Amino acid sequence: MSNIGSGKGKTSGHGHLEQKTLSGGSSGRGPGFEGGQTQLYQRVPKRSFNSKFATPMETVNLDNLQLFVDMDRLDTSNKITIRSL
Repeated sequence: MSNIGSGKGKTSGHGHLEQKTLSGGSSGRGPGFEGGQTQLYQRVPKRSFNSKFATPMETVNLDNLQLFVDMDRLDTSNKITIRSL
């Protein structure tokens, strides 16, 4: 707000101030405001991605596993792997 006729143009006698020091300061800006820089919550990825190098996982039902042991279809003296199932 400049005073007309006072010879104070551009900064109205306030000099070169930062955003917070002027009237209005930090009002109207949210907690993520970073002075014109893109906010952190907007820069980070929103969700994950599917890697083509990930090892596919197999689902193992423990009830079925116990059933195989009870029916002697699975040898528990050796290490149980997906191949042995």
